Amino acid sequence: MATGEYVPTISKRAPPQRRQERSRSPDDGVIVRRVSTAIRHGGLWYDDGDIVITAAADGHSDGTKAFRVHKEKLLGHSDLLDRIIQESKLSIQFSGDITPVPCASLPEPAAEVEQFLVAMYTFDEHFDEAYAPAVITNILGGSLRLAKHYQVSSLETKLRLYVLKFWPYRLEHWDDRENNYSSKMELYPSGIYEGRFLEDYSFQEPATAIHLAKECNIAEILPVAFYDLSRIPRQNHWSERRSFFLPFSQSPSHYSPQSRTARWDLLSEEDCHILISFSRRIERFVKSIWDPAKIMNKCGPSCQDPDFGCLFNIYAVTNLWEPLPDELDLALPFDPLTLLHRRCCRPTIEIFQQEYCLCTACATEFTMSVVGKSALIIGATGQVGRHLLQELLQDSSVTRVGEYGRRVTPVENIKAGKEKLEQKSINFEKIDEEGLKDGKWDVVYITLGTTRAAAGSAAAFEKIDREYVVNAARAAKVDDPNHPQRLVYLSSARANADSSMLYFKSKGLTELSLAKLGYSETMVFRPNTLTGSQREDFRPIEHVAFALLKLRASWARNYSCPVEIAAKAMCLGGGLGAAKFPEAIAPYISKEGGATPFTAIENVGHRVLVESLST
Repeated sequence: MATGEYVPTISKRAPPQRRQERSRSPDDGVIVRRVSTAIRHGGLWYDDGDIVITAAADGHSDGTKAFRVHKEKLLGHSDLLDRIIQESKLSIQFSGDITPVPCASLPEPAAEVEQFLVAMYTFDEHFDEAYAPAVITNILGGSLRLAKHYQVSSLETKLRLYVLKFWPYRLEHWDDRENNYSSKMELYPSGIYEGRFLEDYSFQEPATAIHLAKECNIAEILPVAFYDLSRIPRQNHWSERRSFFLPFSQSPSHYSPQSRTARWDLLSEEDCHILISFSRRIERFVKSIWDPAKIMNKCGPSCQDPDFGCLFNIYAVTNLWEPLPDELDLALPFDPLTLLHRRCCRPTIEIFQQEYCLCTACATEFTMSVVGKSALIIGATGQVGRHLLQELLQDSSVTRVGEYGRRVTPVENIKAGKEKLEQKSINFEKIDEEGLKDGKWDVVYITLGTTRAAAGSAAAFEKIDREYVVNAARAAKVDDPNHPQRLVYLSSARANADSSMLYFKSKGLTELSLAKLGYSETMVFRPNTLTGSQREDFRPIEHVAFALLKLRASWARNYSCPVEIAAKAMCLGGGLGAAKFPEAIAPYISKEGGATPFTAIENVGHRVLVESLST
């Protein structure tokens, strides 16, 4: 806070019975304000300033704070503010001034006027992001209120963006702030650093933010602010702790909402009802999505623990409502989402293995089922690929989808799940420079392919159908051996590396090459004649096949596959893995590839897989 200066007026003190607070200058009609005391602002006081802005110090009428500034900084932003400044008939005279200085008086508290003037002077500059988060709302709040009141829309827009910028919206942003808080708690167990509470350095105060958001119509931060407030115990009051400057009685071992405080007095009755409803909805939401029976309530089929110790540990992890010993200080009744996040939003499988004593296989399966999978699809503009993309976008277990290819799907053709889609046009000739592995995809789907006629020559066909496919799969494979990846490839019935027919030989050679790349699991889907496609090119063999398939229903089931079924089967298979396939599909899958095996799903297996998992 800038220092103030006591400045007496230059006029002599008149007898009490004759004293006048204002006198009118006979030549220009300006009212000269003569005040008994005034506090000149130490920072916002420019000797060459041509206007003085006054405001009640600390919100009281018995003191006045004055800011001598330049009109050019204030004019031209708002008609309302221009009228207040230009039409004011007041002037004020301070020590050292030969003539009175034009003056405009604002009714708002001096602290908010100061913030507003600072914002007007630094209009084209960035605000200091080194501010402690707890004071950001206060610093920007006063400026934003006055910008809204005086209709300075350009400043209001800028300040709104800054308020939004300082609020965490993603889990990693919350992690950064909570980790920052925990690291400071280790250094300063009392919870106090340089005269300020540590929570002020890591978090904004949510009740203040809610009050500001409702006053200035910043609805975007309300859900985040109410969620943050719902985690703080009601007895932890912001002002009481700071009034007595009480340190924490016991430092938590890591971040805990119980160490936070809030300004509960700022909440209206409506806010309190919203908060109660919000907390109940969080609990219902967590219970609805966290069903151990659906996630994993027993060891996986590939469990590597001979004593089945994972069985007990899996139950302990999935039973969200009974905290583990190291989680007792997380204030579970206040924040089930923090517990869910702590257990499941982790970057590596090793954390599950070490903290929850799971074998590698069970930790991998648990990670895939709880955290959600990411999927990359290459060739999504083809007949099967476009249906597969829609299946992945609608699959709730897939949280991130990448569509990479020479062309990508127009946004207007995407029906659902746009928010989790990442699209990128790539050059297959420079595939290693396209950053496919940067996404660390859990499942890589490849539905890229062509025909000799479309390619123009046998060499061009093999380049697209085999070279591009293998190179793309290699480029998408991560170097981390602890990150399991599954590769799913759309091949063709009768694919055989020894075939005399170019098309089937290319598919067979591609399958073998993909299996050698070292993915955790490689799956190959081999549909027969695809029906229901809307190809732009004419394929005579398929045209004849369609005509024959219409003669017998049994032929259609055994020797054809609708593109929708092929896409759904690939989506299901890629999500489950061959180890979780239903028994009914066993006759239609095989292990091939010799030393580098892969799972092949034949034509009828597509229908069986979809029908088995749909019932």
